[in-house]
Amino acid sequence: MTVKVTKRFPDLTYQKFEDENNTSELSMNIQDITKSLIDRMVKDKEKLFEEALRKYATPPIKGDITPGKIKWRGIRQCIKQDLFKQECWLEQRGKRISEIFVIDATLNINENLFER
Repeated sequence: MTVKVTKRFPDLTYQKFEDENNTSELSMNIQDITKSLIDRMVKDKEKLFEEALRKYATPPIKGDITPGKIKWRGIRQCIKQDLFKQECWLEQRGKRISEIFVIDATLNINENLFER
């Protein structure tokens, strides 16, 4: 299995508000965007890992997924962290059983954003 699932942050566009001195609305907007991105990434990661536990673990997990079942099968989550990139996957006794979930946090900066 060599497929990688990549999640990239969307390009954020600059919004000009009527009152440029009011930054609380902008900060709340950024907080909402960040929270929704994190929530969506967590759901995607859980879905990917649940599928791997139910299909590719030996023996496959049936019923509820509990810490005891995961520990008994020798499954662990592996994480590789770089400066702006994180890769996560599941291994069972040294063998990868899930796709690699990649979070790439590099930002594309638009040069026109800083022109006035």
